[in-house]
Amino acid sequence: MEHVIIEKNILRDNIKIFLNQEQSQSSYILLLSILNSHPCLKNGASFSQNDKGQYYISIFASSFQSFEPQQKELDGCVEKASYFLMSLSNQQRYFESKNYSLTNINTSDILVLYVHDFPIYVCVNTLKMCKIKNDMVDIYFPFSNFSPLLLSPEMREKNSLPCKVHFKSFYYILSSFILMEFFKVYSLEQKQKLLSVLVGTKLYMFFFHSMNLDIERRMLFYL
Repeated sequence: MEHVIIEKNILRDNIKIFLNQEQSQSSYILLLSILNSHPCLKNGASFSQNDKGQYYISIFASSFQSFEPQQKELDGCVEKASYFLMSLSNQQRYFESKNYSLTNINTSDILVLYVHDFPIYVCVNTLKMCKIKNDMVDIYFPFSNFSPLLLSPEMREKNSLPCKVHFKSFYYILSSFILMEFFKVYSLEQKQKLLSVLVGTKLYMFFFHSMNLDIERRMLFYL
């Protein structure tokens, strides 16, 4: 992958993940956030620095791959989407505990780790991280690089860059990414149709809370 270098131990289920990016506090925090994306990744895991000063983590994982969502039956999409939102929500919560937030994501930022065939999705691009200051993050990336559906309502109101948005703007973006990549939802009509099918499910409640137009009430909620 573009953002990471991975070494696989061919004799056992163990991989080392190095960030193919400038070593900084952000890279240090990102690697730790991977360990905190799912409890099973902490079993036997270690965080180290090699003789070149590169941070890396060593984790128990049977395999890995780039993010390549496939369109399947609705049940299969719901299952994979649930795995994805649990992992990314845990990673985002860890970032927030360190006063950071993700600002946006795309498919090239995501690494999929497998532990006993269980998929764990993690963001591995430090350029998508930003320090939180007074609940706000700085946005520098051109909005034209993204589908309008992947922009939060707060971003759509901005007319110039750089700009500041509330860190919870990412909650909306995370939900939009899931709708597009797992359910192929590209319009408001398709979104409303899907949500009507999901009413009463955990995934519906996640979308309901994370896409709340009142940003103070927006939350990462999945129980």
